[in-house]
Amino acid sequence: AETATVVMGLAAVGEDTRAPWVERAVDFLLAHQNPDGGWGEDEESYRDPSRAGTGPSMPPLTGLVLSALIAAGQGRSEAVQRGVAYLLDAQRADGSWPNGDWLHAFFPPQSFYLYPLMTALYPLEALGRYRLALTEAEAEHGSTEPEALARAAALGALDGRDAGPPRAAPQG
Repeated sequence: AETATVVMGLAAVGEDTRAPWVERAVDFLLAHQNPDGGWGEDEESYRDPSRAGTGPSMPPLTGLVLSALIAAGQGRSEAVQRGVAYLLDAQRADGSWPNGDWLHAFFPPQSFYLYPLMTALYPLEALGRYRLALTEAEAEHGSTEPEALARAAALGALDGRDAGPPRAAPQG
């Protein structure tokens, strides 16, 4: 979670997200995506540095990481597409998402708290950023790629409106 917030902050203040030291943070996020497309962590990931960025997928953290990757220029990457698919699959019939046991760190590794509003905020923000990235890319490049249009249309169904160079996740 902390790596994602730092990447978002750096992008927000105009830092070059292609700088090697920022790309290392982006690569860390990409390397820790779970097979189901989400991202996760648990209390032990704060106690044991070898477990940093690992744990069962959870929608709030996945939304936070997706927003960071999109802010860093990865909006059309395969990792972001898989993360968006995870969020859409995890969404409940009433439009909400499960918390997935995600805790905010207060004074890690001893003190955590639950902030229920973030369970909805982070996934919604990520889906909105993703939709905007697709819409901007289509406007800029005139994309008519069937997959990109299908993704944008699926996200457009969220609000009643219509809506791909990615970097691969590091191996190893």
